[in-house]
Amino acid sequence: MRYSFVKDTLVRLIQDGMLSRDDSILVVAGAHAENKLLRDLNFRDVTISNLDERMTGDEFAPFSWSFQDAHNLTYSDEQFDEGQITFDRDYASEVFKV
Repeated sequence: MRYSFVKDTLVRLIQDGMLSRDDSILVVAGAHAENKLLRDLNFRDVTISNLDERMTGDEFAPFSWSFQDAHNLTYSDEQFDEGQITFDRDYASEVFKV
């Protein structure tokens, strides 16, 4: 993930009223970089998901963690306000409405 690019994009979305720090956000295929970014931007309701079996659930505190396959999420439709998919930590993420 390119931290500065994604941060600038999220800040722009907040400024434009398209994203709120109070929105519920699901991060798919996320890790510590996404955790740091969303904490730095003061988001409040975030669930970071990935397939890392080493996780115990508290690594991303104060956010939640969930063991989820990006191709077979167990969440119901519209359970989150926003979603972010991390395609590769060396490239930018995509933010989309869920």
